[in-house]
Amino acid sequence: MIKLEEEAEMNAYSTELKEKGIFLVNFDGQNYEVNQKEWNDWKISQKYDSEKKILETKNMVQAMGSSKASGLANSMYRTLSKGIAREGITFKAIQGIQIYDVITTGNSKFN
Repeated sequence: MIKLEEEAEMNAYSTELKEKGIFLVNFDGQNYEVNQKEWNDWKISQKYDSEKKILETKNMVQAMGSSKASGLANSMYRTLSKGIAREGITFKAIQGIQIYDVITTGNSKFN
């Protein structure tokens, strides 16, 4: 029951943020609020096509197999954790989290 209540609260919070142009990125049990416009502007400035990168990552994971993908995910986790601890959340870290999500779950939770 408590889990359902927490989930409902998180959904309401996410909806409220979305209305303000903000989305949540979750990594290692932490939620990070990201301004959608700033994220989109950063992607344009970096010529980063997240949809293309997600597809490329899915294809790469399929080609390398689950064992190697698991090793890659573990390495990415360590790199992301250390980078966020050292520099805080950056758009480069958010990009890494997106790819990490694709490697570990097969899906991106945001674009």
